[in-house]
Amino acid sequence: MKKIIALAIMAVSSFVVIVPSVPTLAQENHAKRAPIGQFTAVRLAKPPTLDGKIEPGEWDDAFGTSGIIAAFEHELITSATHMRVGWDPENLYFLFVCKRGPHEWYLTKGVRFNDDYDFGDSSVEVWISPPKPVPETYQSILNTYPAVMDNHQIPSRGYIGAGWKGNWRIGVSEDADAYIIEAAIPVSDFGMQPLRNGDVWNILLCRTCHGSVPRAQGSWSITQAFAEMPQHPPVTFREDAPVVQLDGVETILSGNYRMNLLLTAPKQQ
Repeated sequence: MKKIIALAIMAVSSFVVIVPSVPTLAQENHAKRAPIGQFTAVRLAKPPTLDGKIEPGEWDDAFGTSGIIAAFEHELITSATHMRVGWDPENLYFLFVCKRGPHEWYLTKGVRFNDDYDFGDSSVEVWISPPKPVPETYQSILNTYPAVMDNHQIPSRGYIGAGWKGNWRIGVSEDADAYIIEAAIPVSDFGMQPLRNGDVWNILLCRTCHGSVPRAQGSWSITQAFAEMPQHPPVTFREDAPVVQLDGVETILSGNYRMNLLLTAPKQQ
């Protein structure tokens, strides 16, 4: 059985690593950006049921983090966003738990057909860059209807292909406080063979949260624009490794820190 260890000393260490980057950016007037993160995602023991409802144990194996950083300002946006990433050889899995922003009391679901887009819709965004000789990325915007706008980009060739369609499977639920999106996409949609232990892909997770400060849009990295591929964090896929889940990052600047770090030992231990 897995050993779930909550280590206060590691929580403090994470705090020390994260916090200095914020004032440093302010002091240097954004002249120098903090380095991007590097994450490890562990293979899920069982695929989650994609219904927008988090069942006990369903995402325990998934890498998790929180906190969305505004593009341009490079500051944490105020509304809480918790994210999870998992995989198996055939699929990538994503979970977003999004606390409603000040202007999200009503989720409009204005877009109800794929490949349409409305900035007014609350949404999450997934950029996936598989390892290929010529760098390319795939953008997917998922709203709460759910509907998806997606495209394929090859920046070095000036190519944006709106004809690419990801075979997303999505479940959504919402209540007065938050909405949840569970989603999966086949690895084969990116022209890739099944995932293997040690593969590294670059992934950027984003959110549009209306009413958040300093702006509505942000990601889990330091970017000027979401399409900035060098700022998409590398994610290493492992069959078995410690699982880290860090929530509450958005509270760092509130004066009332409530960060929770959960570390799960490898399955073989």
